[in-house]
Amino acid sequence: MRPTPTGPPLWSAEPRMSAMETMFWRGETDPRIRVVIMAVEVLDRAPDWDHLVRRHDRLSRVAPRLRQRVADSAVRLGRPRWEDDPHFDLGYHLRRVRLPEPGTLRRLLDLARTAALTPLDRTRPLWEATLVEGLAGGGAAYVLKLHHSLCDGIGAAQLFAVLHDAGASDSPVRLTPLPTPTAPPDGRHRVGAPRRSSGPVAAGVRAGRFARTVLKATMLPAAPPSPLLSGRSRARFFDAVTLPTADLRAAGRAVGGSMNDCYLALLLGAFSRYHEHFGVELAELPVLMPISTRTAESDPGGNRFASHRLAAPMSGADFARRVRGVRAAVASARDGTALKALAVLARCATPMPAPVIAFAERMLFRGNDLLASNFPGTAESAWLAGARVEAVYPFAPVVLGAATAVMVSYGANCHIGLNLDPAAIRRPEVFLDCLHREWEDVLAQIRNTPSPDVDPHR
Repeated sequence: MRPTPTGPPLWSAEPRMSAMETMFWRGETDPRIRVVIMAVEVLDRAPDWDHLVRRHDRLSRVAPRLRQRVADSAVRLGRPRWEDDPHFDLGYHLRRVRLPEPGTLRRLLDLARTAALTPLDRTRPLWEATLVEGLAGGGAAYVLKLHHSLCDGIGAAQLFAVLHDAGASDSPVRLTPLPTPTAPPDGRHRVGAPRRSSGPVAAGVRAGRFARTVLKATMLPAAPPSPLLSGRSRARFFDAVTLPTADLRAAGRAVGGSMNDCYLALLLGAFSRYHEHFGVELAELPVLMPISTRTAESDPGGNRFASHRLAAPMSGADFARRVRGVRAAVASARDGTALKALAVLARCATPMPAPVIAFAERMLFRGNDLLASNFPGTAESAWLAGARVEAVYPFAPVVLGAATAVMVSYGANCHIGLNLDPAAIRRPEVFLDCLHREWEDVLAQIRNTPSPDVDPHR
């Protein structure tokens, strides 16, 4: 085992929750708004248990939030604080179970789904990890569950880098460098009202524009929701898809986009096919996209992202048109004003009582049929306590929507975790078939198409 590092720990030393983290924490007064993120790793064998325990002990010291609980006021006003849990018990947070035979991926995903639906103990540190043995072929799995108040997907990937090794040797995993979002000219993302202009009329106009931008990015539906996906429940269905990174990148470049543009366009094509299967035409699908606001100067861990609502083209749009539409929408959202919107909403909501915060969070998520996110992983193979990681499937919560999709790159592949509400997507097997058929058609279309130049990091 490597010695404890001497560098700075993950997460800042600020004891108070940020405004966004407070919104995630207090929004759970509405049971429909439970925000946990999950990672399901498929391993080639069961890792050494004692080694795994030591790695988690070390991780909880490098990332002290994993040893802290939330201290909230009795009236639940102001921002909660993080405090050390005097009764921290690693044995409670790290568990070990065995899948019933046959140990299929389907049974593993069902186990992860049940874990995601089980509320975390809010009096303890907000995470759980489970070693799952008994996968077919002698394999195993590792399931990590984190409350969104702890971190976003990239923050979870930073934990991954500390917990895992690169190769069989005890060397750290290297994450793919993160692209830096477009910032205002001074290089900082200022959050708040626009600067005071020279006169009250001009200031009022600017304030009105700023308010409309905030509402458009966080609360106003981008398009009418699909009538086919109108059902909602608290049930969930997990599934997973693996696609070669090189093919995704080539497909995006062939039509003037990136791998990430291709990913979202692929999802939209699957939703279009799903609607066609049931004889429903839909011009646009309302989509919510998180956009990272991290820079090289950002502290590790925590939550640093903005949100953008997109009216995504559906019926009558081919793959190339969807890629161009996605690319234009993301480029538009990356201006300084749009990147401030979610932070402004959180700062306005969090001084309020918990029911008001829950209302603001419902407004943030309502009217979106799809939440689609992606973040970079690592191109290197990773090992967990002596076991090689073969696949990593990320899962994010479905909050008042029909589906959530998250993609992360690992090794030579991109892994997509799908979290579906079966009351909205009543035939998940049909949706998965639509996704695979869309991918096959995309590969066939771009096979002989020359690739234009495009920024590889977009």
